[in-house]
Amino acid sequence: MYFKAANQYYKEMTSTLNDVDTSKHSLIYNSLMPTSYEMSYQSMMLDEIVKQVFAKTALENGYGKFFERRCLEQGIERKQVTIATTDSFKIIGIKGSTLPKGAIVGTSLGITYTTDSATTLNDSGVGYCSITATGQGSKYNCSVGGGH
Repeated sequence: MYFKAANQYYKEMTSTLNDVDTSKHSLIYNSLMPTSYEMSYQSMMLDEIVKQVFAKTALENGYGKFFERRCLEQGIERKQVTIATTDSFKIIGIKGSTLPKGAIVGTSLGITYTTDSATTLNDSGVGYCSITATGQGSKYNCSVGGGH
C-alpha cells in the first residue's frame, strides 16, 4: 500500500536533475541513497502498522497480541476458549456393541471426541451418549447430523 523500493524514491528525488551525474558512486547517489533506503524502510513500516490496526488484517498477519491490547484499551476482553460437550451424541455401529467410557469417536472430517459414559448399541446398532471434545475451540462445534 505505502511501500516503495529505495530505487523508486531515488528516481523521484533525481527526476529533475538532467545535467548532473546521478549514476552509482556519484556524489548525488552517495548523498541521496541512504535517505532513499530509510524512506523505503519507513514506508514498509507504515504498511505493517496498517496491518496491526485493523481487526481482519491483524489476525491474518500474526498481530493478534497487538489487536488484543487495543481491544483491552476499549474494555473488550477475548472470550476464553471452551470445550464442546453434548448430552445426546448419536453413535452408529454394530448392534449389541458396547462403547466404553473414554472411547474416542469422531466425525467424517476427523474431529474427535471422547465418550463420557459407557454405551451399548441397541438392536438397530444405534446408541446415544454424552461426549466431550478432545480439544478446545470452535472447530469442535458441530451441527446435528452435519458430520462437521
